[in-house]
Amino acid sequence: MTCKVVLEQKLQDILHSLAEIQESANAETKSSAGDKHETARAMAQNEIELASVQLENTRQMLRDLERIDPAQSKPIIGSGSLVKTDTAVYFIGAAIGKLNSSGSLVYAISPQSPIAREMLGKRAGDHFQFNGKEIAIRAVD
Repeated sequence: MTCKVVLEQKLQDILHSLAEIQESANAETKSSAGDKHETARAMAQNEIELASVQLENTRQMLRDLERIDPAQSKPIIGSGSLVKTDTAVYFIGAAIGKLNSSGSLVYAISPQSPIAREMLGKRAGDHFQFNGKEIAIRAVD
């Protein structure tokens, strides 16, 4: 599953959640216990705000991914690089987490993540320190 597919599914899930929250808030009827109603509406509003932030973050990650040209391979690690180290394989582009790509585990990480910041600007054969360990960069695609 590609990063884009994962993000598009996440986007759909968030939109579905937003619709459910809004429907629930609209269905809430004013009861004689006015405070209870107001509390429920305030909680729904908080959920809508949180989901809206997630929605915008996911849309931004999709826009960032769309700027990456997969046909352009560079020897220096940057956004869009697939980095094979002696400990793991990383795709630098979007903070998605573990992906299974052709039977191999790949960690999709943001360029702003701590480990990505250590790798940016390096190339195959270089080393970097992360969490007190020296990690070798084997290949950059």
